[in-house]
Amino acid sequence: MAEPRPGEGILLVDCNGVHTYGMRFALDIVFLDGKGKVLELLPALKPWKKPSRVPGAEYVLEIPAGTIKTSGTKVGDELTWREPANYSISVLSGNEGGRDPLSTDSGRNR
Repeated sequence: MAEPRPGEGILLVDCNGVHTYGMRFALDIVFLDGKGKVLELLPALKPWKKPSRVPGAEYVLEIPAGTIKTSGTKVGDELTWREPANYSISVLSGNEGGRDPLSTDSGRNR
């Protein structure tokens, strides 16, 4: 992951915990409930950390270190966003349907 620039971030969906293993820079972390209410803030979380999960969190916003301070964001604030991401990432939990979940072959004969 490249270090985000001001105004950039990643919104993780269906998420209540993060880690910074393998990172080379700090991030501000914002835990949000399903309505966008700020539940917990972790300013400048350093690399190689794994903070506790946040009960009730459904979203995690990863933003450049210093953004929480600059924006004045506090626990209890409500954040909103308008546009969904152009893509999503899914983690497969097994070998559903007997096929290799990492295979790019659609199963069609060519």
